[in-house]
Amino acid sequence: MRIVIALFFGISLVGCNNPKVENGHTSCTDSLVESKIPDTIPSTDSSSSHFSMHTFKNRDGLEGYGFDIYQEGKMMIHQNSIPAIQGNKGFSTEEEAKAVGALMLYRISNGIMPPSISIEDLDSLGVKYSF
Repeated sequence: MRIVIALFFGISLVGCNNPKVENGHTSCTDSLVESKIPDTIPSTDSSSSHFSMHTFKNRDGLEGYGFDIYQEGKMMIHQNSIPAIQGNKGFSTEEEAKAVGALMLYRISNGIMPPSISIEDLDSLGVKYSF
């Protein structure tokens, strides 16, 4: 649990100096230094893939927020509901979706596969959910 909290704190300390926004999608190609949850994390693997995340407001009857994760502009993950819980419930706030997306983005970009999210991860990130 302490590792997850430290990981989230570490993720929240990075950001993008010159974000590029296209069609509501944020990406970054410069160094990550600002104090916010990042929308992008460059990969640390040898393939040098670029990963990014986009949060969105759910539609079509599903309330709340979700996020998409992209690799080199191609969608890898479409997460419109809170992972690790039963049912199909969106995140209460965009900030919650962004925090979980940032954790998943970190795991993917560092080769942690599958990039599963647990109930403990949700608790440590302060995500509100109910069974």
